Formats: sequence, C-alpha cells, structure tokens
Amino acid sequence: MKSGKYTLGYKSVLKSLRSSKGKLILISS
Repeated sequence: MKSGKYTLGYKSVLKSLRSSKGKLILISS
C-alpha cells in the first residue's frame, strides 16, 4: 500500500513538473 501510494505521488509530481516545464518553454519562446 505504502509503495503504491509513493509511486502515485511520484507520478503526479513528474506530471506537474512536465507541465510546468512545458509552460516555461511556451513562455520563453
């Protein structure tokens, strides 16, 4: 249960990081 929860959180963090990165690229370009 704990490991599964951790993986879910990690995935969501990666997703937010990716979206924020895309936003940064859009703003800079």
